[in-house]
Amino acid sequence: MQAQEHNQSNPAPYSLINLAPDEDQRLAALFRLEILDTPPEPEFDELVQFAAALCHAPVSLITLVDEKRQWFKASFGVNVHGTAREVAFCNITIPQRDVVEIPDATLHPRLADNPDVTGPPHYRFYAGQTILSPDGYPLGSLCVLDFVPRKLSEAQTQALRILGQQVNARLQLRAQRIQLARANADLAAANQQLAQLAATDPLTGAANRRAFRDRLAADLSQARRKGYPLSLLLLDIDNFKQRNDCFGHEEGDLCLKQFASLLQRTARTADLVVRLGGEEFVVLLPETSEPQALQLGQRILDAVHAETWRCLPVTVSIGIASLAASRSDPDRLLQCADHAMYCAKRSGKDRMVIYTDQLGMQSQLGSTSS
Repeated sequence: MQAQEHNQSNPAPYSLINLAPDEDQRLAALFRLEILDTPPEPEFDELVQFAAALCHAPVSLITLVDEKRQWFKASFGVNVHGTAREVAFCNITIPQRDVVEIPDATLHPRLADNPDVTGPPHYRFYAGQTILSPDGYPLGSLCVLDFVPRKLSEAQTQALRILGQQVNARLQLRAQRIQLARANADLAAANQQLAQLAATDPLTGAANRRAFRDRLAADLSQARRKGYPLSLLLLDIDNFKQRNDCFGHEEGDLCLKQFASLLQRTARTADLVVRLGGEEFVVLLPETSEPQALQLGQRILDAVHAETWRCLPVTVSIGIASLAASRSDPDRLLQCADHAMYCAKRSGKDRMVIYTDQLGMQSQLGSTSS
């Protein structure tokens, strides 16, 4: 008896929810549209306005039912954005595939106790057409409501049905736009990856000759336009052929990868590390004067000497050229650095040489090997 009294004083909460077996798939279809909580859109707002006008209804809604709520994608005649799912009239509509009409909610077995019927806004009349995802799952409804009992005419019912199909069509277009946007994003990512691969040396991960040419042209243009300095280092690993002959090309490849990694760690963020080919590398130094290039070259020599190499110690010869010496020509800049680098080779290797206009009268910095 006490249990019965307890149940009477604590009635079960009101709820219209009656989950279908495919509820998880239905929710997944709704989420794929990425439409929940999006801003108002004229293409949907116009449909609720048409529905209200054609059905002579003070309220019209496009509702979408997610796990816990009924959200209004478009509304006419109300100032709220949704309701709790438990009280949503659309719980009755979405299992159907045609217009559901309720002339008087106070006489309906499932709606008579609904808070929106017994209290504000005191809805009495409801008619809703189920709206579907592109793959056929019920998502909500296009509905009209009134505060007095009534019925739709046959023409109004057909109009609501047609307008519901228009909502479906616009959801289909939305899904296609999402797919297209994703396809474009995937294509852009693939193109970016291809461009990166086309500009990258596959062995070392450094930039390749093509990327160097493009970047050099751009940096030279900016340097001339803004009066910035520009320098580059041309580096060649000493005695590399003998290393390959003694230890094999696989060991030589490992040496090249380790050397490229060392350059990447030693260079600055704005610098470009390039493998020109073989054992020859370039470090392009934007907005860098000759003295600054010399400092970076010395850091590289010191890093090479401090590095632990697998077979034999590595040394490198470096040629330095600046914008002034090259007279702003990209080919000439590389030629100047190349000439200085070979001077470093002839002078004993493991050193830097700065190119000057007096060929053969370069500024030589002697070996810094330990």
